[in-house]
Amino acid sequence: MIGNFCTCDVENYGDLLYPIVFRHMMQSRKFTGEIRPFGFLEGPAPADAGYEVDSIFELLNHSSTQLDSLVIGGGDIIRTDKGVLASHYESLYRQRAQKKPFYGLKKLIFGESDLVAKFVNQFMAYKAVGPLILDADEQPALGKVVYCSCGVPFEFKEHERNTVAHAFNNAAFIYVRDQQSADKLKRAGVTQSIEVAPDLIVTLSDFYDRNAEAIRGREILGSYGVDTTKRVLGFQCAPQSESSYVEITKQIQQFSKQTQCEVALVPIGYCHNDDQALKRLCAISNGAFKYIDIRSIRDMLSVLAACNIFLGTSMHANITAFSFGIPHLIAPLSVDKLGGFLDIAGLDPALRLNAWSEAAERLRWAEELGAGYFAEKSALAKGAVHRVMDKLVQAINP
Repeated sequence: MIGNFCTCDVENYGDLLYPIVFRHMMQSRKFTGEIRPFGFLEGPAPADAGYEVDSIFELLNHSSTQLDSLVIGGGDIIRTDKGVLASHYESLYRQRAQKKPFYGLKKLIFGESDLVAKFVNQFMAYKAVGPLILDADEQPALGKVVYCSCGVPFEFKEHERNTVAHAFNNAAFIYVRDQQSADKLKRAGVTQSIEVAPDLIVTLSDFYDRNAEAIRGREILGSYGVDTTKRVLGFQCAPQSESSYVEITKQIQQFSKQTQCEVALVPIGYCHNDDQALKRLCAISNGAFKYIDIRSIRDMLSVLAACNIFLGTSMHANITAFSFGIPHLIAPLSVDKLGGFLDIAGLDPALRLNAWSEAAERLRWAEELGAGYFAEKSALAKGAVHRVMDKLVQAINP
């Protein structure tokens, strides 16, 4: 049995996709054994993802289960800041707490506890330098430990490096999604071979037909008032300052008027409050931008496939567009992974905005590049991922 440990229990499009795409990749390589997703919160995965999540805490501390291997990934999860990672679960954790008996009475008497600290203590209290950095030497029940399509967002602190290096040097296979992540591991002292290839999600279009998904997506868009006889710009962003909302609205209205396209606001990261940001933009635009009120990741995938061009802060929404050969533009956000994605995919770095004030002009330029440019780069990126996955499968099942 293979375990797949990732943040597949948080309400975020990209995180929820990993177990689905990983399973497709394994099945396409004739793997017929059991693959069990693991996360922090056990139960049905959010957003109608269609799979059950088992508790990694229970596996490490109380279970008698013996895995053949544990595949850790993907996502920006090779990190040690437990509190920040736990904060992404705060909303879901609160919802679970509210269902318990006497929650309201306890809150009234004692106030609400620090949910982030409580989450760390309850679900991350096992021996590990980072919640998703597990050492095969210290956890023999895991079998072979493999890292798949992971990102390393920050440099490791000096006092963490030896422990991080030890864990990775004991791994059976390491695949990271950009060169920056590989370099951070090497600077921490990792001497094990590291494979670098684009994010696993670039292979999405190998398993979901763009035309079929676009038909489904257009039906969803139409139900929210989008005129699907026109071209559609899909837009997503995390919360912004009020001045940024004004500038975003100005830029998108300018592009929409020049190109006669519809604007669909697509929430995909509820754990990052995308929905709140997009509802604000809908209000500022007086409803000219249509808010697409979807919660299922399949609906998100279909809506993204139905767009003719996409602009957003989400890396995995951009990667979905990329996989389907849809022109796309990365909104301004100061995180390493966005530049790393463009670099490893061979895309023009100008596809990443420096400021919202560039949006209208850059959107026109991205359209001029054409779908063929993105489809060609996507095919190369998918080929690189498939080659690395062949090696990963060999490492866990020689």
